[in-house]
Amino acid sequence: TTRRPPSAVRARDDPPPPLAGHRGPRPGGAVPRGVRVSRHHANRGSALEGLLDLVHARYSARGAYCQRNPTAWRVVGREGATVRVVPGAKSPPDYLVAVDGCAWLLEAKQTARATWPLSGLEPHQAAAFDRWCSVSNRHGAGVVLMLGGRTYWLDWSWLGATWRAWSRGEARRGEASIGPADLRLRVECAGGDWMSVAGRP
Repeated sequence: TTRRPPSAVRARDDPPPPLAGHRGPRPGGAVPRGVRVSRHHANRGSALEGLLDLVHARYSARGAYCQRNPTAWRVVGREGATVRVVPGAKSPPDYLVAVDGCAWLLEAKQTARATWPLSGLEPHQAAAFDRWCSVSNRHGAGVVLMLGGRTYWLDWSWLGATWRAWSRGEARRGEASIGPADLRLRVECAGGDWMSVAGRP
């Protein structure tokens, strides 16, 4: 079916309340004082997530509900009073965004390589996308990918089938990653404004 561009976000007096029992992340996604993130993970996706936080702040000002899901940290060592951690293996997708009767789950991915490997999306994240989209036809999901300094919207409606084929070992040569030559990357979202190109679920 042909996707329609999202309608203008309706102004509301008050944004929706957070999900029951959800405490939310610390401001800026910071880890607690005295905790050091493993260097291997410290800057993974940080530039893109910072950009998306700004974009979602604009969405929120226009009436959307934007929730950044907190990262589950796993302790891997201690150095005196400092605890060293890495992201937990089962962290949920990064964002939940709801507006105008539709809702999306998003995962932010960033790479300095020429291509983004499909292995960069964890099985539990793909499963979360599948479950989310099966609940309602007004639920959507996707990956906001920063590749070569540019941002792209990878909709789960096609990325899901591509990822599942890869996970079953059915990907042909060149289909285990996504690069700038891939025609599906023509869905560019300038400045991280993914909603401008995502359409409706």
